[in-house]
Amino acid sequence: MAVAAKIAELPPSAVRQTKESVPRGTDALPTTGRLLEPCRLRMLVVSQDQKNDMGAFIE
Repeated sequence: MAVAAKIAELPPSAVRQTKESVPRGTDALPTTGRLLEPCRLRMLVVSQDQKNDMGAFIE
């Protein structure tokens, strides 16, 4: 339960990206897994969650 509570505190978009990446990464070749990571990171960087978080940090 402690792990679930920690995950629940994370941004939903990051949790979603992780949930989608883990099965793909474990079933893929290492080179494919290394390509997935920057792609997922780019998706998070342009997300509304990231924009809201950065706005709150600047304030």
